[in-house]
Amino acid sequence: MERIVSSLSKGNIWREHLLILVLCGTQKQQFSRIIEMAELLYKFDNEIIVQNGHTKYESNKVRLLDFISSEKLENYYEKADIILTHGGTGSIMTGIRNRKPVIAVPRLEKFHEHVDDHQTEIVHKLSELGYIISCNSLIKSDIVNCYNKAMSFQPNNDPIYSKIHEMISTILNKDN
Repeated sequence: MERIVSSLSKGNIWREHLLILVLCGTQKQQFSRIIEMAELLYKFDNEIIVQNGHTKYESNKVRLLDFISSEKLENYYEKADIILTHGGTGSIMTGIRNRKPVIAVPRLEKFHEHVDDHQTEIVHKLSELGYIISCNSLIKSDIVNCYNKAMSFQPNNDPIYSKIHEMISTILNKDN
């Protein structure tokens, strides 16, 4: 039985020893914002592994791995309790395929994290359809709320594989 370690506010139950896999992706642009979000979850006795790619960051709260082999990454996906990822479709779909709660944080152009905001549209649509949880805030209470949602999240991932290519194509070609 899981030991309950604390309750931050009414109805928020935190479990001990969760593995959170954080994926910054492999874009050349920095994405420290997602690591800052992950660090806010550190004190809840979670193990946090970050694939930081090209993002330069120092932390004594999370384990940073620049790049991970696909075999090792798949192993982390399988072991993870929660996936906190950028808004790229590959990382999101791998989390869904592994039936993990996925919290997606789109890289934003205004922070020079990407060349455009296409990840915002992808994350918004997949969240709206119930496949993932969207989180785009550095406000601690918002991050805690996303974490709490992930703790009880039941993703709507059964029909997604037959529709995903059509959905992504529609989102990306919307303005064309």
